[in-house]
Amino acid sequence: MTVNTYRERQLAEMGQKLNTTRSEITSECKRKQEAHTVLDRVRFDLHQASHLLQEPTKLRETVKVHAIL
Repeated sequence: MTVNTYRERQLAEMGQKLNTTRSEITSECKRKQEAHTVLDRVRFDLHQASHLLQEPTKLRETVKVHAIL
């Protein structure tokens, strides 16, 4: 095996490794964004619900509506 062949094979392996790492990073970024979106929704819902704690009837109605959705 010549030095060039060895280097070309090594370069191809490193390229595959780089592509795999890029795909893993992209996947992790997507998961992070989805988790952030869910967290924002929970925060918003909690904020909205906190206003209803003093009004049990409205709270009950709101929970029923959201449970159906």
